[in-house]
Amino acid sequence: MILDQSDIQSINKHFDDNVDKYDINDSRIVNWNNKYSQFIRFKILCDIADLKKTSILDVGCGVGDLYNYLQLRFQEFTYEGIDINTKLLRKAEQKYPKAKFSNKPIDEFQNGTFDYAFASGLFGHRLDDYENKYFEIIEKMYNIAQKGIGFNMLKAGVHPENEVFVTFGPKYIVKKLEQKYQNVKVIQDYLPHDFTIHILK
Repeated sequence: MILDQSDIQSINKHFDDNVDKYDINDSRIVNWNNKYSQFIRFKILCDIADLKKTSILDVGCGVGDLYNYLQLRFQEFTYEGIDINTKLLRKAEQKYPKAKFSNKPIDEFQNGTFDYAFASGLFGHRLDDYENKYFEIIEKMYNIAQKGIGFNMLKAGVHPENEVFVTFGPKYIVKKLEQKYQNVKVIQDYLPHDFTIHILK
């Protein structure tokens, strides 16, 4: 597994506390300030392509709200959400009973299993050696996806860093990604605190 046991314990403790603290429909349960900012992030991620009749993997799906956004905008897609936190997954299954959710590790998916893979908010949690681990996850997402991936990150110098959150510089991330991938695009200026990356195949 890409994440070790201490990573999983850290993430689970944080989100177990959120589940106990916030209602299932409160976006703070997955660390977003409000529904509006969450909706905007989903829009930017899904602007990668026309997702009609595509298959989508939602990595770190939380309570599954990306599925709801996809339903509002696209038709005839297939969706699977994965998360390591079982409390969040139970909430997701309660909220969206027609969607597919599991705690299957991303390492266990075969290459080319989905058309697209997305991660919203996944790369903001502080872990030991988080940068290398997050780039490993990005590489796995890229291999899983036949057409492309999208993810967002918290912006350095704008969003605070602390014992919970980590941030990245957009130029630094793009430079690192372009060493390995073609068709890397960064989207900024939609919200002040973060940026989105699209990588198409």
